[in-house]
Amino acid sequence: MTRMLPINPRLLIVTQSVDADSPVFGFFHRWIEEFAKNCESLTVICLLEGEHNLPKNVRVFSLGKERLNDRPISIWNRAEVRVAYSIRFLLLIWNERKNYDAVFVHMNPEYIVLGGWLWRLLGKRIGLWYTHKQVNFKLRVAEFMSGIIWTASSESFRLATHKLEVMGHGIDVSHFRPTSTISSTFPRIISVSRISDTKRVVEILDVCDVLYSRHKPFKLTIIGSPATPADIAYGKLLLERISHSAYKDDIKYVGPIAHDLLPGILNNHDVEINLSKTGSLDKTVLEAMACGVRVVSTNIAFKHVLEHDGLFVKTFDPDTIADAVLRAWQTDATRGVDYIQKNHSLTLLIGRIVATLR
Repeated sequence: MTRMLPINPRLLIVTQSVDADSPVFGFFHRWIEEFAKNCESLTVICLLEGEHNLPKNVRVFSLGKERLNDRPISIWNRAEVRVAYSIRFLLLIWNERKNYDAVFVHMNPEYIVLGGWLWRLLGKRIGLWYTHKQVNFKLRVAEFMSGIIWTASSESFRLATHKLEVMGHGIDVSHFRPTSTISSTFPRIISVSRISDTKRVVEILDVCDVLYSRHKPFKLTIIGSPATPADIAYGKLLLERISHSAYKDDIKYVGPIAHDLLPGILNNHDVEINLSKTGSLDKTVLEAMACGVRVVSTNIAFKHVLEHDGLFVKTFDPDTIADAVLRAWQTDATRGVDYIQKNHSLTLLIGRIVATLR
């Protein structure tokens, strides 16, 4: 039986990485800091531990991926490593059982598959944060075992369940905020995403082709890195396309950057292009909006946010998107900044999550 939780519960957080310098997971360092303000204590279990500077009421335990140092391992060794991770995970959640009242699992339903039975036997309330369109067996098991599931938008969780709470994203608006007052004489465009076919980064160059053919000057910055073998092949296509473009000197491919550096870069740009096919509320787009960057997108998840200013493009059409980019460049950014502060503030999100766990 799950017990009623205190106002400031002791929380177990299970996440992929605790590393403030990570380009992908660096944002979660701030999530942990905010959870620490709302909880008596935090026990954090991560797969990989990197640089962090967390409050005194936070303890971090790693399953040990950082000790592999990205060394290539065989299929058999990989299986051995996963078994070792699983055993260490189960030992940790058992040994620390008296130090937490509830569980918050971030984006990895497999941890609930592995440990959910024990948490339920111990009477721990289980919550899962999940923002991805994929629905698989692991997610179905995790949904069954969880007491509550949180997601950013209705499009971000595709499994029907009465346990779902749509919460918005958690953007640190004290960090992601407008700081630049420099106006530009041409649109400074940026793309921040995984380098992947699902994000359609190469297709941004089709939009640039249109701007170039119209003799409209621009600069483009691409931030991100591939994550899978298919992404790597796509990334090579992107670099090849850039190298053969007539405006290659106006494109800067940065690759991955530490999350902490992103606000400064965003504040030196005017427009973000987001052509993602995922249908999910991409956090990088919200971070850009929080910094006063106008967004042009074909992603249906942003339709209600962008259509008022004509910055949502229903289908992929380079000419229409180019028109929207030029319109966005001259659009006031205040609406987007206000929208993020009212609907996607990290402080509000974590407070609501802890409240719904009680």
